[in-house]
Amino acid sequence: MDSPSRALVADFALAAGAISLGLLFAGGPVGWNLLLATFGAAAFVPTLYLVEQTPVLALLEQSSPVSYGLVFLGSLAIALALVVGWAVVASPAAALLLGMGTGLASYRFAYGVLEPIPDGRLVDDSWREIEPPE
Repeated sequence: MDSPSRALVADFALAAGAISLGLLFAGGPVGWNLLLATFGAAAFVPTLYLVEQTPVLALLEQSSPVSYGLVFLGSLAIALALVVGWAVVASPAAALLLGMGTGLASYRFAYGVLEPIPDGRLVDDSWREIEPPE
C-alpha cells in the first residue's frame, strides 16, 4: 500500500473510532453536546490545515519561546473547553472527540479524496524499498 492510501485508511479509521467513542459516551443535553462537537471540529480542522499545509511545525521543532507559547495556548484552549463543558454536559470530552472525529473525516475527505493529500501528511517510504541482491 502506498503512502497516500495508508494515510487515507489511517485517518478515516481514526475518525471512525473517535466518532464511535464520542457517540457511545456522550450524554446530557443534545444542544450542548452539539455545541461542544462543533467547537471540536472548528478547532481541529484549522489545526490540521496549519500542520499539513504551512511550515508552522518549524516553529515547534525549535526550542524557542514561540513554540512554548503555542503549546501553552493549545493546552489552555483544550482545558478551557473541558472545564466549561463540565458545567453543562456530563462528558464534554466525548462531545469534543465526536467533533474532532467529524472534523478529521471532513478534512481528509476534502484533502485526500477530492484534492490530493498534502505533502505534509505523506510519509517518505523510500526506506521500505528492498534492493534486490546482485
